[in-house]
Amino acid sequence: MKVCFVDLDGTITRPRLNNTFDFIFAFYKYGGYKYKKIKGFVSKLLGLMSFIMPFARGKIRKYQILVLFRGLDAERVREFVQKHWISNVRENLNSEVIDIISCHRRKGYRLVMLTACTESPARQISESLRFDDVISTTFVVSNGKIVGVNDDTFASSKARVLFGRYSPDIIKESHYIMDSPSIESQLLRVFKLTYIVSKGKVIRVHRRQEWES
Repeated sequence: MKVCFVDLDGTITRPRLNNTFDFIFAFYKYGGYKYKKIKGFVSKLLGLMSFIMPFARGKIRKYQILVLFRGLDAERVREFVQKHWISNVRENLNSEVIDIISCHRRKGYRLVMLTACTESPARQISESLRFDDVISTTFVVSNGKIVGVNDDTFASSKARVLFGRYSPDIIKESHYIMDSPSIESQLLRVFKLTYIVSKGKVIRVHRRQEWES
């Protein structure tokens, strides 16, 4: 099985669009949910802590997601993605990356979105762009409400979740399109070929042999 894994933020979509935090703030603004200022304050405080303590960025990000998403109706979040957010995503696609994805599709690759973005909107975006599978940060849902974060796929956690879904033999022969080599440097050692994107353009194609030689 030939697989091409593709990141979302800064890769499929332009760097100015964050499909976790921009999305949830748009949901509060336009989705009819009352926004509590304390949520925004705590989220900004956690963001500042993440900047000051980059070694703890993953854990802090998880707390940010919990603060902003906990208690929301999961179905209303999904509905907002379909009615409002997908069109925003389509207006912010990186055309060069979309062309590379299309090329892999024509060659028979299985397309997998591999992102730290939350499952909503990641799952709906992947379906809209005709991906075959999606690996994303997932929620814990109880009685229809988001109550926690299950698998967090940010930074080093992305590799852990990836290897839980696909075998090492498949992964080592796969391609990856991404924009964060400094955050996900360990993945450069994993994939056969990695396309590195910056400002919507592929600036480098990295081959695993560069690490092995």
